Amino acid sequence: MTSNLDAQSNEGRDEFDAQPIVPWEDYVPGTVVLIPIAYAFIACFFQEGGMIGWAVSREALVEGKIWVLQLHMFAHGSIAHIVMNSLALFSIAALVVQKLGGVRQAWWKFLLIFEVAGIAGALAFLIIHQWNATPMLGASGAIYGLLGFLVRLPDDGESFVPLFSRDMVDVVWQLIKDHFWLFLIFALPPLIAGRSGGVAWEAHAGGFLAGLLLAPYLTSSRVSTK
Repeated sequence: MTSNLDAQSNEGRDEFDAQPIVPWEDYVPGTVVLIPIAYAFIACFFQEGGMIGWAVSREALVEGKIWVLQLHMFAHGSIAHIVMNSLALFSIAALVVQKLGGVRQAWWKFLLIFEVAGIAGALAFLIIHQWNATPMLGASGAIYGLLGFLVRLPDDGESFVPLFSRDMVDVVWQLIKDHFWLFLIFALPPLIAGRSGGVAWEAHAGGFLAGLLLAPYLTSSRVSTK
């Protein structure tokens, strides 16, 4: 009886030890991005209109404000908005940096995914809303790009998951189970705000797709042929 319990205990300990531990330094790139996001929000908090001038929209681009394609990723509409995105970014960024090989060699790859996914999310939003002046701001598109990378390369040392496969569905489901609280953070804003919350699903989809497509070009892993 005792030997069985000891075996089960050792098995459970081995399983726990096998879980990847994210080094503290891998949290640095995400924190570096969060600093200007927090600073900008605080600086604009008491200004009339808040950060709406940083939002990306068809109207802004027509007026020649190309810089909003960049600035919108660092702007947020409310305290709840920035808190939700900051929590998600802080956690997901560290996981991405770890899978890219650690902060010393991967910080620029993390920033590249963040930048490309953020702009891709904005372009997807603009394509859907090309006939109106609906503005959009927030780092969600860039964060979903990081999430897309994690879905494409779920485990260290494994091959990339083919985009159109049953394995992709299994990986997404496993990622949800392993990081349920992160997905809860993504779900809370629309649940709290209701239909009037204006959640930019187009930016989320565009950023996520960019992360999926960009991932194979940033590591040495190969696409699985299973």
